[in-house]
Amino acid sequence: MSKEHAKLSLKSLVLEGLKECASPVDLSLAIFNRWQTEGHPVERKYILPFIAINSDTDHLPSIDTEKLWQPEALKHKLEEKKEYDAFYLSDFQKACEALIQKLN
Repeated sequence: MSKEHAKLSLKSLVLEGLKECASPVDLSLAIFNRWQTEGHPVERKYILPFIAINSDTDHLPSIDTEKLWQPEALKHKLEEKKEYDAFYLSDFQKACEALIQKLN
């Protein structure tokens, strides 16, 4: 994959996630994974805020693993995820804006 294609792919993911008001926790994981698997199309400093969010919330179920959790445990973890989403929202939005600007 070319670097330009990787940049477009990452930018598309960020813009679509913001449009859909995706969870900062979930979208941070997706952004980091896309960046990592598509050849690091931007410098690491633009991805560090998403890595920090992932590091702080890696004990929470991802969208892909929620179905594997027991309902009562999942309920508790989803409530916790909402708290992290609220806590990180401002920093997450700033990081998305900086990343989009870099990808333009």
